[in-house]
Amino acid sequence: KGWDYEADMYVRDAIIGGYMPPLDQLYGFLNYKGGQSILIYMTELYGLELIPELLNKGKTTLSMSRAMKIVTGLEIKKLSDDWQKELRRVYWPEISRRKTADEIGKLLTDHKKDGSIYNQNAAWSPKGDRIAITSDRANPRDGYNERFNEIYVISAIDGRIIDKVVKAERSGDLESLHSYTSGMSWAPQGDKLVFISKSNGKDALIFLDVDKKKIYKRFRPDLDALRGPNWSPQGDKIVVSGVKSGQSDLYVYDIKSGAFTRLTSDVYEDIDAKFSPDGRKIAFSSDRPNDGVADSNYEYGHYNIFMFDLGLNTITAVTSDSVSSMQPDFSFDGKMLAYVSYRNGIANIYIRDLIAGDDYPITDILTGAFSPSWSPEGDKIAFSAFNQYGYDIVVIKDIKPVNEDKKLQPTSYRLTGKLFPELGRRLAEKPKEPAGDSAVIQPKIDYSRYVFKAEDEKVESIPPDSVNHDSVKTEITSIEKPLPEDIIKYLDAYGAYKKYKYKPKFAPELMIGGFTYNTFYGLQGQSYISVTDMMGNHQIQAAFDINDLYVDQWNIQLVYNYLAKRLDYGIGAFHFKNLYYDYYYGYYFSDRLYGILGTASYPFSKFERLELNLTQAIIDREYELDIPNKSTGFLTAGISYVSDKVIWGIVGPVYGQRYKITAEKSFKTSSDGYSYTSYELDYRKYIHFASEYHFAIRFAAGMSKGDSARDYYLGGTPYWIGPEQKTDNIYSVKDIYINKLVVPLRGYRYFEFKGNNYFLLNLEVRFPFVDYLKIRFPLGLTMGYIRGSLFWDIGAAFDKSSDFRFFDKAEGFPKLATPKSGIGYSIQSNLGIFVLRYDMAWRTDLD
Repeated sequence: KGWDYEADMYVRDAIIGGYMPPLDQLYGFLNYKGGQSILIYMTELYGLELIPELLNKGKTTLSMSRAMKIVTGLEIKKLSDDWQKELRRVYWPEISRRKTADEIGKLLTDHKKDGSIYNQNAAWSPKGDRIAITSDRANPRDGYNERFNEIYVISAIDGRIIDKVVKAERSGDLESLHSYTSGMSWAPQGDKLVFISKSNGKDALIFLDVDKKKIYKRFRPDLDALRGPNWSPQGDKIVVSGVKSGQSDLYVYDIKSGAFTRLTSDVYEDIDAKFSPDGRKIAFSSDRPNDGVADSNYEYGHYNIFMFDLGLNTITAVTSDSVSSMQPDFSFDGKMLAYVSYRNGIANIYIRDLIAGDDYPITDILTGAFSPSWSPEGDKIAFSAFNQYGYDIVVIKDIKPVNEDKKLQPTSYRLTGKLFPELGRRLAEKPKEPAGDSAVIQPKIDYSRYVFKAEDEKVESIPPDSVNHDSVKTEITSIEKPLPEDIIKYLDAYGAYKKYKYKPKFAPELMIGGFTYNTFYGLQGQSYISVTDMMGNHQIQAAFDINDLYVDQWNIQLVYNYLAKRLDYGIGAFHFKNLYYDYYYGYYFSDRLYGILGTASYPFSKFERLELNLTQAIIDREYELDIPNKSTGFLTAGISYVSDKVIWGIVGPVYGQRYKITAEKSFKTSSDGYSYTSYELDYRKYIHFASEYHFAIRFAAGMSKGDSARDYYLGGTPYWIGPEQKTDNIYSVKDIYINKLVVPLRGYRYFEFKGNNYFLLNLEVRFPFVDYLKIRFPLGLTMGYIRGSLFWDIGAAFDKSSDFRFFDKAEGFPKLATPKSGIGYSIQSNLGIFVLRYDMAWRTDLD
């Protein structure tokens, strides 16, 4: 698609706000828009042929910095500096031309203070004293993946939070509010809200009693998606945009009768529907053509404002912009519309006088303004503004044209269609450097692998304000035209598209690995291959660990997964050959582990799922000494319920909760097999209580019964480098393949305690420790976002409940008896490929 107005907004904000990082430090969302802008910059300098050449060099040099140097002749720092300098030339002049959000109106939210990113979808209450918004302000500042968006009611005067009325995106009932594309609407009485949420796998209209904070009604129409509900002034209907089989149309839901009526039915996308104050009309956004004619060259995705007359059943165009205009909202008397338009290249709020036909902007914002909501009195408009990598709610009181000519100066991209309009001219005017050793040699590119085409014709851009924005009062009609030949060949005799049975065609999606050969060890290597079909319905995974040319020495695992339905399942087979040294008895032995497996996973929602697994395993053990070899076989069946609702930070989860409940049963399939039943719980809770400070709780417990009851070993810390262990007697078949190591119980060695039952409680206070650390000697090392924590671990492992005593019998509280505990501190840093953690712990019995 190339550069667009949204990309222009994000990069403009990053450059003016000063948070666009250097090229080699791009991160997160800026990887996409910043990366897109650097590619445009480089192609302006070197031509489109640079991109494949850069990718080819990147594959051979294994370093994009070296590839950049080879292809462009520039060090990556020089290229980065030049790129950002050019962006500043483009965007810095905008500062003197336009205003920031706080200069236009009053900020009711401040994402930089409360740690939020998204404050959107302002909906003014009918009484005018409150505004409902969606916000992610409850999220921790260092949570960087998906964020919880919830519904708040704030004061329309000062933005004070009155109440959080919807706690969402933590369960299947309210899985997603779709808050980036859909807002909410008040009932005329001001006591209820309606909004859209994915609920138990399907989009639904959710009706909320605001004062009680209780959902009292759900309506799930037979549609694929819903968007943008709006309550009628009479309080009896809801208009909503719905998607069915890829087609987006307007629907009306009658609250009392339950009738769900389709208003539009065509190939165009109809969104952002709003009832007029008298309930007779609906304003909406659509990418339908203004004159009703759409030929084979028509470009979809270009929006204007339209009016649906419910009495006449007609649609008329309100705007005829050459760029998108959308998100309309009526004034209290129905005489004016507020809407968003990219008319000057930036999303601004415009007013349309439906009586006089006048049209003018009321904002000239530096970044972008969205989702206007008119106050009941008609004297204020609330909207969402993007600024400094976040969205805030702004209220504007002075609703009048921003200037006398009622036009906004277009951005350079709006005028020219180019991100760097002056770059080519300056390059042409730049004097040529004299030949010699100091001259920069342009990279020589081998064109033998390229196919060239004629240059596209250059189309002269039309200034945006030369377009007549007067309302087009023509009724939309349908004009039949002959279908092109390239469409007819896909139609059957009845005019419907021909249907063909899908046939999977497989191709590799991921291949990693490598092989070596030497005269002592022979052939060695590791590889992983994943193959899928185009639709992702079938997946075949193969992992190999090759040692020598003897296949019986290889480690191999093959798995097939069927992913086409909600229920995923897989089958597989495995073979592993491992050599061990028993430090306790002092001899070598090898285990050959092989068998088959089956898995199934059924998601109840994005957050909860049920997992099933079945494994038949056989272990053939061969000893180096004169000890009889043995073969062990057992069948294990397990079922787990998993709930995961956490937000991840730099070094681990920072908010939410997750837990897993597992039941497992093993059956003997050989005389030396194992038979046991076990039940296990792992619960974790993360509480965000101040900026980047968190409290983490983990409780785990397990019990096992049967002839070969599982033993739980307690003690140690995960991924311990240079570990200590209490005993070396840990190499029995049961120890390796049945028993479990439970961590962390810091301050103790691995295998310190053993029992058929266990519990473990971990409490941590986590906090920012060092923001930036740069070491120059002896190793050049830079680390950022180093986190620290104070912890207390307490746990116990025991065979019988009669063996367990919490406090010492003689001394009593608080001295511990069976449970053991450790206290200490931890420092963690994310090094990119793993998290490095340093734990220091001391044992304590609390005496």
